[in-house]
Amino acid sequence: MATLDRGKRQSRTIFGGANGAADVRFTNVDRGLFGDRVHVTVEEIPWTEQLGDSPAPRRLLETVRTVGGDGSLVLPFTDLKEMSAYQVIISPAGRGTTAGASTRWQQTTRPSTPNCAAPRRATASRTHPVPASP
Repeated sequence: MATLDRGKRQSRTIFGGANGAADVRFTNVDRGLFGDRVHVTVEEIPWTEQLGDSPAPRRLLETVRTVGGDGSLVLPFTDLKEMSAYQVIISPAGRGTTAGASTRWQQTTRPSTPNCAAPRRATASRTHPVPASP
């Protein structure tokens, strides 16, 4: 799925569903709108195995690429995860340099006691009589 915001001069594409290596090819990149060089940001939205909120996307790549004379742009991926979604943001490159992708701080925690008891199910200790019908 892709969008183009001409006012912001920005394109966003979301894709996923593949494992391993793949080239993602963008065609008809408007050189009049974006220029010959584009700023590309790639973010991964990993599967969390939970319903509801997920953490912010993880930035995988931030780079400047040259748009081909035919309006094409190819991004090679080497380690796609089938259960993740990926967002590619394309905008004009400008004249600055990119700082590179920074990975957020991450930590995995485990219980300190290896024999943690499973949560207990709450049980009611009171009974409520059902009213007699008239």
